[in-house]
Amino acid sequence: MEEFDIQFSCYMSWRTLCTINGQPFDDDLGDSDPGFIQTIAQFGDASQPKTWEQAFAFLKAEIFLLEDDPHFLVEDLLRYSNRGWRHLLQPVLERILQRPHGIENLYQGVMELRQCGWMDEPDPEGLALLQEMAIACNPSEQIRQLQQQILNRL
Repeated sequence: MEEFDIQFSCYMSWRTLCTINGQPFDDDLGDSDPGFIQTIAQFGDASQPKTWEQAFAFLKAEIFLLEDDPHFLVEDLLRYSNRGWRHLLQPVLERILQRPHGIENLYQGVMELRQCGWMDEPDPEGLALLQEMAIACNPSEQIRQLQQQILNRL
């Protein structure tokens, strides 16, 4: 299993978000960039693992929603789940599902992946969590269809 470095992933996610939003950052400073430090500080004490997890969930959800690429959203969420960081999947999903089109993006992403195929074999427990949270958030017909698509994949 590939090692997951949450601090590095937060930094790379922060850079991606800056790029999407057209905000400057200094590559030479790396994770010492004052903007990055300030962003992480919004979530608490940088010496605490929970701070990094909260920052990661926020940054990932923002990227997914701003990029508006449902296929990538679901594939990347499940990639983290496969790496043994399944506990980060729920806070990212919660943030996504709070957004107006979050559930539609998840549904569309699963549909696209069923049609185009998966880059990595999806984690069944990650898919089950995605399904459970989506249904709890919105028991609409679209969610029932999402549930069926996920069950068909398992």
